[in-house]
Amino acid sequence: MRPIAEIHAGDLSVFETEYLSTQTPVVIRGLVTGWPLLADSPAEALARLRQLVLDERPGRVRVVEAQRKERGFIGYSAQSGRLNFSRRDMRFDAFVEKLGQLAQIEDVMALALQSTFVDEIFPELASKLSFPLFSSAVRPRIWIGNQSSVGAHFDDADNIACVAMGRRKFILFPPGQIENLYIGPIDYTPAGAPTTLMPPEADLGQYPKFEKSLSVAQSAVLAPGDAIFIPTLWWHQVEALSKINVLVNYWHGGAVGDADADSVFDALLHVLMATQSLSPEKLKAWSEVFDYFVFRRKGDPLAHIPKDIQGILGGMSESQKRKMRAYLSNKLGSKT
Repeated sequence: MRPIAEIHAGDLSVFETEYLSTQTPVVIRGLVTGWPLLADSPAEALARLRQLVLDERPGRVRVVEAQRKERGFIGYSAQSGRLNFSRRDMRFDAFVEKLGQLAQIEDVMALALQSTFVDEIFPELASKLSFPLFSSAVRPRIWIGNQSSVGAHFDDADNIACVAMGRRKFILFPPGQIENLYIGPIDYTPAGAPTTLMPPEADLGQYPKFEKSLSVAQSAVLAPGDAIFIPTLWWHQVEALSKINVLVNYWHGGAVGDADADSVFDALLHVLMATQSLSPEKLKAWSEVFDYFVFRRKGDPLAHIPKDIQGILGGMSESQKRKMRAYLSNKLGSKT
């Protein structure tokens, strides 16, 4: 496993050309050191969270809990293959106090608030989180919890994750490693994204193909103020190392980053539904069509078509996209 490439906050001039445009992961040391949220030790983190309770008085939040026997892992049960955690609502002040109690004990249950818009529970704090990358329209999300880990999964958008409290370890795998990561069902997932069935310390005897993924994996440990760029569809396993951790992330592009964007993942679900009864021969034939029109592995399908009749193959205006969405909505709606 090799280290993820690193740049510093003063080197952002190369971020877009060398990393964003090439979809290459990178750690950005010190990107958000000016945030008022930063804390390193559990005691300092707890004090800052309690101050947020006093300053902004957030109400109820949705949290996840994984029992002590899961050893901090939030995902699938090794025994049953089912999800190994539960969700419930609780007051944010009670959540913070529970984190404080758990921080005094070793070997405890996992408790976490996940993927919540910062401005929904901390509107004043949201206005103070300066962020030099991505559009200001991208709303940051906050993740708060104790020591825990999640298995390798991907996002359908570019992701910049900023560590605010505690330390986190990231392990990244290229998109092509999907065949070696033992991915679970895509319609029964821990948080909506395809996720590995493997626990963090996978037994290579049980998961032999995972050794190939480990040979190309990249890793890094981030401290408060550091950030990491995770490109679209890169698999990432994340471990919160401290007894109290806070992360703020920004998703850009894709349906997870833009509610109005067309979702490639939704298209995948429809393709799976439409092709599930096809014979191997027909699936092979359709794969040739997708390779030609979608992935363009067999040359440019536009090369011989006059520009004025290229249609959707040549790209669509916003007006054409609206018409296509209406067409698809009508077609799919007629089958419900």
